[in-house]
Amino acid sequence: EGRDDTLLKNIFYLEEPADSGKSTTRRKGKQPDDESGDLDDDNPPPPTGSPISVKKIAGGFSISSRENDGAPVFEIGVEVAYEVRRGNPFKKYERFDFALDAKPIMIAAEGATYQSEGNKLQVRPTRSDFSVKVTGFDTHRDLAIRAVPRVQESKDAQKV
Repeated sequence: EGRDDTLLKNIFYLEEPADSGKSTTRRKGKQPDDESGDLDDDNPPPPTGSPISVKKIAGGFSISSRENDGAPVFEIGVEVAYEVRRGNPFKKYERFDFALDAKPIMIAAEGATYQSEGNKLQVRPTRSDFSVKVTGFDTHRDLAIRAVPRVQESKDAQKV
């Protein structure tokens, strides 16, 4: 009859906080006085920017250059697929979904040349301010886009 607070005491338990109000449990491998390896959460490191910008547009996507102080982009490898509910969309790509080298897909490039086959596109910029627009995709499906820029290595760079 009534509530028994000790009924499941051996299965479920709560730690009582110490008198100071702080929990006495520690993360494994962390010492409270050890500051080596701790990053200041208020000042995270600046993000490394990509030399390209990939944006969603009506019926497709665009890839363009972004201002950067690094080496110029030599080539961009692009892979496109429709998103899937489960799994890797790039591995589940089927040619009957679309082909970048066939209609209704249209590719317009300014300041760049390109080659396409299946769901892969190789873009080679000819100017520092290039732009590539790819349209003609099913507007009722979401696109997964993987764009990997390759920058030209400096002639002074040493091979390791």
